[in-house]
Amino acid sequence: MLREFLYFAKIFDLAHSVYEEFILESDLELNVFENENFIVPLISTSADFYNPIVLHENLDVQLKVSEIGTTSFHLSFSSSIRAKY
Repeated sequence: MLREFLYFAKIFDLAHSVYEEFILESDLELNVFENENFIVPLISTSADFYNPIVLHENLDVQLKVSEIGTTSFHLSFSSSIRAKY
């Protein structure tokens, strides 16, 4: 059986969606997506792939604020295949 796999760069799109949801659901008084005086540039990204992601597979994605500095912060994402019940 031939399975279709997710294009590797799509993981960054998924991570960004989780990040946007995190910002919008947080208690931050500043909505960074609607304030043109505030930007959060991405400086560095990376991903380690341990297994392929099959199209239409349900994933659980977790976001963790791993470091907060005076001028930057670091986020970590992890994902796993959602168990089928």
